[in-house]
Amino acid sequence: MSESLWECLHWLEVSLRNNIHTAASRAWGASWLTNGQLLSNEQKMVDEVISRLVDEGKDTTPVDLVAALPFGFWTSLFRKEYENKLRALLMNMFPYVTPTHLRTRSNIADRLNTIRKFRNRVFHFEPILNYKPDVRYGEIRQLIEWMAPEVVPLLLVNCKFNIELSKTDKHYLPAVRTLIGEME
Repeated sequence: MSESLWECLHWLEVSLRNNIHTAASRAWGASWLTNGQLLSNEQKMVDEVISRLVDEGKDTTPVDLVAALPFGFWTSLFRKEYENKLRALLMNMFPYVTPTHLRTRSNIADRLNTIRKFRNRVFHFEPILNYKPDVRYGEIRQLIEWMAPEVVPLLLVNCKFNIELSKTDKHYLPAVRTLIGEME
């Protein structure tokens, strides 16, 4: 089931970082990651990525930085401390939010943080059945729809989560119950 979510999480991460970068570049210039727009924690993350890329002999253009920064960096930009900076950018980052009253930093931050924690469980091969994967999938899809609705068909074709979800009662839960019974 976790494997079936990788594609969905990939498209969320790409859509999020691209929309943030596009909106921030329009507002603050293409070098916004290094021109003083970030708070110290996020700037430290950017500086570490720059050092790593330099050590690896890779380019450090804004596009290279965007691709190299982790999902946690992008979600951290929705902390309360960024409220004033984000207010003007949210419309460009999440242009398709409906109803529009949901387009707030705090609402998006809550959703992203929930998904970030879930994503970490998925990517670290931890059990996810108790974390409402069907609800998380719906949240992932909704965020993508809010940012880049043109990506949703790719998600629907390539993400096999619904197929795996349909196997839950028939396959996953009995297997887990059997495994737990053998351990007792």
